[in-house]
Amino acid sequence: LSAALTFAPLRDSYGAVQLSILGDRTNKFHSLLRHDCPVDSVLRVKGVVAARTDKDINPRMKTGEVEILVSSLDILSVSDFSVPVLYEHSELVNLENRPVHLRHGDIQKTLRFRSQLVHRLRRRLVEEYAFVEVETPTLARRTPGGAREFIVPTRDENK
Repeated sequence: LSAALTFAPLRDSYGAVQLSILGDRTNKFHSLLRHDCPVDSVLRVKGVVAARTDKDINPRMKTGEVEILVSSLDILSVSDFSVPVLYEHSELVNLENRPVHLRHGDIQKTLRFRSQLVHRLRRRLVEEYAFVEVETPTLARRTPGGAREFIVPTRDENK
């Protein structure tokens, strides 16, 4: 990072784009991004999407032909946990860090595919077959033991 120019990646659920911070805003935003903004914090960025010059195009990024020239940047929510960088962990580690694991590209792709499939199925059932989806409450009886009556499987043999 230089004093006159700062670059930072901005990621959302669809991918990443490079932020470019130029000129007099550099010192303020540089400090904000470097010291007050851990990975996976939530930001609000305003700026102009601009085409990169031919020599600056990054073929490794889907959005490598553009960048955002930042005019304002605010931190809306600071991440309060350290994010595991690699997602190829054991199933137990992935379950312990489920919110982070759900951000992985392959998981996102699967979730989006499943959502679109179910949406298309429901739309077809409604439009072509006059299907009516009815939700009913789960009927259950209270028991004196409550949740203690149900056995919950665990991977820890001592619990």
